[in-house]
Amino acid sequence: MTTTETFSVTIPQNLPAHEVTFTITNPGAPLFLGTLKINDFATGAGGVLGSVDPGHADATHLAGHAFKMGNQFQPIRDFLINTQGSLSIQITYDSITFLATNLQVTATAMAANG
Repeated sequence: MTTTETFSVTIPQNLPAHEVTFTITNPGAPLFLGTLKINDFATGAGGVLGSVDPGHADATHLAGHAFKMGNQFQPIRDFLINTQGSLSIQITYDSITFLATNLQVTATAMAANG
């Protein structure tokens, strides 16, 4: 079964050239995601980016994951450099195998206080 989850994230101010680390600031479900690194290595067979398998992680011992984004990495990095404000990531994965096949990064709209 394919599942899509959205998370609020933060990133470091100075982004390395070949890897970006997202820190999940609103873990919701699944709780096992603590950090997610994306890099410019080639994606896996069938477009698999990586795994979100929780392993032995829990709410107090969050896991770290790495996704191989291939040619999708540079446009994401450029978007992050040029975007101000809050960010979210959306991950699509198989809820049985935990293999992720899609990652989207979006700017989160801030509600105006009036």
